Amino acid sequence: MILHHVGIVVKNLEKAIDKYQKSFNTVSSLTVYDDIQKSKLALVSIGTEIVELIEPASNDSPVANFLKKINGGIHHLCFETEDIQSDIKAFREKGALIVCKPVPAILFNGRKVCFLYFGDGLLIELLEADK
Repeated sequence: MILHHVGIVVKNLEKAIDKYQKSFNTVSSLTVYDDIQKSKLALVSIGTEIVELIEPASNDSPVANFLKKINGGIHHLCFETEDIQSDIKAFREKGALIVCKPVPAILFNGRKVCFLYFGDGLLIELLEADK
């Protein structure tokens, strides 16, 4: 597995994209709406690294409570994996809880993602490798 991106929850996606562009001279992807996550999303490239900006689009978005409780910030680390099912199984054996089973991600061209919680605030996203 390799680190693919860091997910950051923001109040306003457009303002966050503008802030990253001005602060880091970044390039961002198009903004997309994800029905499953009920969020507006964008990827921002900082050199060779990627940051995913996430704005909840409704109160029932999986990240809405995160924004309300701690006012946004780093939400998850995403690792790209060649075998998502095998890695899910391995993490579950180590005590991780599945927060979201594998689902297609619009931001990543339908590649599957899932979320695992390790306790102590550590949320990991697994992203199926591009085939």
